Amino acid sequence: MSATMRRVHRPPETTVAAQDDKALHEEQHTSRVEMLMLKGVTRPDIIGAMLDLGTRTVQRYQDRVHARWEITGGGRTIARFRGEALARLDLIEQETWSQHAALGSKLDPSPKDEAKFLKLLLDIQGQRAALLALLWQIDFRVAD
Repeated sequence: MSATMRRVHRPPETTVAAQDDKALHEEQHTSRVEMLMLKGVTRPDIIGAMLDLGTRTVQRYQDRVHARWEITGGGRTIARFRGEALARLDLIEQETWSQHAALGSKLDPSPKDEAKFLKLLLDIQGQRAALLALLWQIDFRVAD
């Protein structure tokens, strides 16, 4: 087992069988491939080994993920990068909220810990705004 496969957890299994709904089954595989890509695993052979899929099948799912990112990114030449970055920010934000919720289950959570999570969430929002060019538009309006 490679070092990458040991560090990255395998995404959840599909919940819909191909014979029940082929399109939904393929969408779940696409999402599983995307989860690994967002965690830095991009080689089709490694993804295939982790998900028990063939390399060509993984490449087809990766093409779908790239198309999804291009749409999310706004349809420009940097669209795929922007879409990937936005998807990563979504993943980081979900993980942060999950850890924040776990912090709330502690008997006496530290105000410093609470502030760290809120600061990280604020930074994520700022990065999302920057990727969507919202900050430039806001700065431009303020300068007028």
